[in-house]
Amino acid sequence: MFKRAFVSIKLGFSALIIYLTSLHTRKQSFNVRYEIARLWAMWYLRILKVKIKIHHKNHVPLKSGVAFIILNESSVDQEIALSLFKHPTRHYLTQARKLFKISKAWQKRLESTINPAPLALQHFENSEDFVIFCDSYDGINDHLMAQLIRYQYPMVLLSVDNARRVVDDQPLPRVVVDVYFHIPIVYEEYEGLSIKQIKLMLLERKEGNIYEYD
Repeated sequence: MFKRAFVSIKLGFSALIIYLTSLHTRKQSFNVRYEIARLWAMWYLRILKVKIKIHHKNHVPLKSGVAFIILNESSVDQEIALSLFKHPTRHYLTQARKLFKISKAWQKRLESTINPAPLALQHFENSEDFVIFCDSYDGINDHLMAQLIRYQYPMVLLSVDNARRVVDDQPLPRVVVDVYFHIPIVYEEYEGLSIKQIKLMLLERKEGNIYEYD
């Protein structure tokens, strides 16, 4: 309760600055807007006293055009994702939400796509990276999956552990969030499979990659 109240007060004092920076950057390039949104996300996680430990980032393909898939389990998953990736990524959300708890404007600056709207084809053609948030692997938009298959995107699952203890369930004063990058599912593995089969493969890959070491 105390932590939520403290964060709300801190956000109240910062809300105007957050909004004004979103206005100031609206005509900037996407890369500039992304970088400033990322800085705000890192600030937000800092006032929430979150430390992020990254595991197995060596599993990320050394190429552009990767789909990172995150099961959406906490209210800070998107901010965590922003802090993880220095290079610009496109976000695909399960539902409309405010960034940093208070900002619709910054969500707009990030050009986030909300299910079931389609991602613009130019993003695929430019081999841009996506962060796809989902409530379940089976619930991933079929049209989105079809586009990932068409453009032969490798799919990397991310496990975000302990994030609900940040502000959702019995918040802790300080929280260590563990982020695990799983072994990617590449086109050669899913070529010829149906969307339903690929979604099952995602679940199997998630359950089969439980690491007991670093």
